[in-house]
Amino acid sequence: MEKPTEPDDTQTKQLTSLKVSQRGKQVILATAQICLKDSSGSLVQLRALIDQGSQGTFITESAVQLLRLKKTLQPANITGLEDQASLPRHVVNLDIYSPIDTHYIMQVNAHVLSKINGWLPSKEFDISQWPALSQLQLADPHMQSPGPIDVLLGAEVYAFILLDGLHKYNDDKLIAQNSKLGWFVSGASKSRSDLPPHNIVAHHALIEVDQLLRKFWETEEYKPHEKPITHLEKQCEEHYKETHYRQDDGRYVVRLPFKDDHENNLGDSRQIALQRLMHMEKRFANKPKFQKDYADFIDQYQKLNHLEDVDPQHKPTHKVYHLPHHAVIRESSSTTKLRVVFDGTAQPSNGSSLNDELLIGPSLLQDLRDLIVRWRTHKICLLADVKQMYRQILVAKEDVDYQRILWRSSPQDEIVEKRLLTVTYGTSCAPFLAIRTLKQLAQDEKEQFPDLVEIISNDFYMDDLLTGANDVEQATKLQSRITQAMAKGKFEMHKWASNSPDVLKNIPSSEKTNQPSVEIKLDDTIKALGIKWNSHHDVFELKVDISEPTERFTKT
Repeated sequence: MEKPTEPDDTQTKQLTSLKVSQRGKQVILATAQICLKDSSGSLVQLRALIDQGSQGTFITESAVQLLRLKKTLQPANITGLEDQASLPRHVVNLDIYSPIDTHYIMQVNAHVLSKINGWLPSKEFDISQWPALSQLQLADPHMQSPGPIDVLLGAEVYAFILLDGLHKYNDDKLIAQNSKLGWFVSGASKSRSDLPPHNIVAHHALIEVDQLLRKFWETEEYKPHEKPITHLEKQCEEHYKETHYRQDDGRYVVRLPFKDDHENNLGDSRQIALQRLMHMEKRFANKPKFQKDYADFIDQYQKLNHLEDVDPQHKPTHKVYHLPHHAVIRESSSTTKLRVVFDGTAQPSNGSSLNDELLIGPSLLQDLRDLIVRWRTHKICLLADVKQMYRQILVAKEDVDYQRILWRSSPQDEIVEKRLLTVTYGTSCAPFLAIRTLKQLAQDEKEQFPDLVEIISNDFYMDDLLTGANDVEQATKLQSRITQAMAKGKFEMHKWASNSPDVLKNIPSSEKTNQPSVEIKLDDTIKALGIKWNSHHDVFELKVDISEPTERFTKT
């Protein structure tokens, strides 16, 4: 297949309402990488357009769904937007952070649009024509590469983030301005005269065509999109490499990746944890089954050695942090209906929360579209789940006092302190530590399992495995070897599913799913039969029918 070319002039005339052709220059708009806090307290990096000519701030619907933000109905009449269907009806509250300094920057209300505009810049340009830019910490390190815009930051944000500092280039036609996000660049670039005219499009449909062709070709080539790694993400990766180790039984032990000076910044969260416990006990008063299920969850946590009592005589060498906790009820769950969630985002009045002082690390999640496409190429498909993946990874003894909780089984008992001994759901670094440890396992066991390095590294979406083989014999062997390799790191595979009854008959009943179909959904809080996925620009619900070999999934 030949790579599609740029749409010609006759194609674009059918799609654009206004077009200006210019040869020899391209206008550059200021873009930046920003971090936004999602509903779970984690930071997600998105791309923003900085527009001091806008009286409002805007965010795309797909970004709102990715962040799982609560929308408030507030219709607005906005002039200057050509597409009437894009007029916003909702606003969301954004917590904006800088990737170069994740201390809190500001809160702002943003109007929700179906889209903001097409990709920026419209064509890639040569940033090497300004060598001096390489000496600056750019707000958008890949400003020269076309990419989607998720957020438009208006004049209110522009005035807040701007710092002293201005550099001019290219006979004053290009400027770099200093800001809390880094240096952002705008102005005109010079292009080679032999290039075709550059189109300035007032209607975004032309960009839509280009974007669709890009997506199509990237899918055909299986080229995953990789975001540039920030300084703090690199610091987190180096911290993992230097501090993780394995016990004699193969289980991994990790250190919590703290930012610099976290001891001075962490607040005292014991009062918040105590208030949360009192609140839960009020709910217990009228719901005895709820209380029993909650207590059973804590008891099981401790019986599995994932939790331990704190010795009153123990004197920690650093500040202690208490994690508030609450319950999430999952009626649709095929296993545990009640789950206790530990809250690393609770904000003490006298300092930072635990999550504020933890490095999040780079996102290691596979692109689910690429993963699904690869998975569908297998004649025999395999799906499975890592049982309690986070809790199979121990946190080093030096750090467990940062994961204390307050608990008592009934109001008549004395409140005691316990501490969580494993990677904990609710801490911002947990996804990185869990996925990074799977990748480390693949490398550590590659001598015995060389055929599984790519599968363990690339065929997991968090704790869900989607892989397969071309025939029953290969699939049966693959299932067995994956189980053996994962067990080397004390990871237990269960809920196996396949479209082949011959493969399933070789798997013990206790390790197979009892569901006729598996829904793949991505949700950081509630997980029912797999993962619920809100992609960056699309929303999918994928339902895997494991009873029909010819139908791998349905897109709705």
